[in-house]
Amino acid sequence: MNRASVAMGGFTILELIIVIAIIAILASLILNTAGYIQKKGASSRAETEIAALTVALENFKADNGDYPHGTNVNGANPPSSNTFLLTSLMPTNGKVYFEFNKSMTN
Repeated sequence: MNRASVAMGGFTILELIIVIAIIAILASLILNTAGYIQKKGASSRAETEIAALTVALENFKADNGDYPHGTNVNGANPPSSNTFLLTSLMPTNGKVYFEFNKSMTN
């Protein structure tokens, strides 16, 4: 039996372990990159929503002369509920300054 026929017979345990280790390293790199991209997207979305809310508040102030006034709920300081923003910036009738989606109003 020559060496060529032995090499064609299969993989050694050491070769399989090395291949599995390489695959595991590559998979962890991909998962880390995917997590980073997801966090970066969430951060970017939050920055965009804050900028849009800032513009809505400035437009409200330009139209009404002042920012929306909130009230303290149960004497909490600062206010523990910001529902006054929802009712001021997205009223059921009149000018809508900002469209809140369901995830923002929970």
